[in-house]
Amino acid sequence: MRRRATLFAFAAACSAAVVTLDSRVPATAADVSDQVVTPVRTIKGAMTGLLWPSGVAVDSAGAVYVSNDGDLASKQDSVTVYAAGANGDVAAARTISGGRTGLTRPGGLAVDSAGILYVANAGVSGAGSSVLGQDRVLVFAAGANGDVAPLRYITNDIVTPKAVAFDARGFIYVSNYGAMVNAPNSITVYKPGAAADETPVRAITGSRTTLDTPLGLAVGPHGDLFVVNSGRVNLGIDSIIVFAPGASGDAAPERTITGDKTGLDVPQSVAVDAAGYIYVTNFGSSSITVYAPNATGNAVPIRLIAGTDANLGAYVAGVASGASDGDLYVVSRSQQPTTEPSWVGVFSRSLIVGH
Repeated sequence: MRRRATLFAFAAACSAAVVTLDSRVPATAADVSDQVVTPVRTIKGAMTGLLWPSGVAVDSAGAVYVSNDGDLASKQDSVTVYAAGANGDVAAARTISGGRTGLTRPGGLAVDSAGILYVANAGVSGAGSSVLGQDRVLVFAAGANGDVAPLRYITNDIVTPKAVAFDARGFIYVSNYGAMVNAPNSITVYKPGAAADETPVRAITGSRTTLDTPLGLAVGPHGDLFVVNSGRVNLGIDSIIVFAPGASGDAAPERTITGDKTGLDVPQSVAVDAAGYIYVTNFGSSSITVYAPNATGNAVPIRLIAGTDANLGAYVAGVASGASDGDLYVVSRSQQPTTEPSWVGVFSRSLIVGH
């Protein structure tokens, strides 16, 4: 019951945080009319199989992977995979779904250089009750399709996982929102490979870390770890905290982006491109805020993606930067997953950062 109550509180807090865009624009940022960014492609329609999507990832060939939390819409959870360049109302090239997959409230996901798929599996049903033992990261073979069992599970020290990412050496990072079940929040790190030992090689946890509702994470080009704190879900402070490469234990962030000028508004996910630019989706204002690579403190975004032209949904969730082109892939969904379609918008990197 405690877990159910916590989940409902999280949903209620997110709903309460929805405000109009204009009230959330940073006071010193350029006017929204000067920052128009329109998606160059949109994957949307009845044929796509998108249903309450949450996470998104792009592999080295440009294929797009989306986790679908169908359980919230009384449908089957899935991961849908779209061909590179997919646009419009197109069917998924592959769909991972079914009882053998072990998918239960899938969230963040990542694909390694060999095409192996890692999925953060929260193990909580749409009714808010726990599914015993399902808190884990599922690891699927390259090309996995249909009702297939994972190659392996990562379960050690996994507690309500929300996101997964890799560093340049292939080590696996997982954000654990432990506070949802009265456990510590943490970032756990695991050895590379589909058959690796699942014992963490290190963990970041403790009061000095300032981890608070860690929903998203990404590893930057220099090995720094970027974590989204959706703090206001717990009456805390929204922030992006950045840990030095190799950070472990009760380590303090090397820098923190937070404050009234940042535009952070119940942030959900973070991506960092090869040049170090930082992209954050904000549920509270249906926006994407973009920060310079060296941003710190009460930093004003260099770009605010929002408004009608941006075609973002009431709930802006996962974000990913394409490895080959740096384009931005963003999950949008409505508040009514059973009656209104969800979509993935693709934004040109050159239109966002200017080069």
